[in-house]
Amino acid sequence: MSDLSGNFERWKEGGKYLAEYEVTDDSLPPNGWTKWTIPAFKYVVSKCTQESYQDVLKHMLSNYVPKNNYVISGAIQEFYNPKDSSGELYLYFPVVSTTVSPCCC
Repeated sequence: MSDLSGNFERWKEGGKYLAEYEVTDDSLPPNGWTKWTIPAFKYVVSKCTQESYQDVLKHMLSNYVPKNNYVISGAIQEFYNPKDSSGELYLYFPVVSTTVSPCCC
């Protein structure tokens, strides 16, 4: 889920939904497809089901992320394991810390 400008920021009023597939950097997209390179992020990952999706999303955004001094730094990614038939999926929340780490010099 990404903003309209293609910067992989969170949606504002509208956005794009990207179907993703991991490929090597030198891969070419199939005819009619567009290849997007998602920048590296630090992620907080949460497992859910279609039934618990909204509750997990709300909990992560309203409770876990702010209580752990994080802010969302990009588009939230969904991962469906093709080898898993249980209906579970993973939500990847790209985050940055709002706290300053002490210097280790």
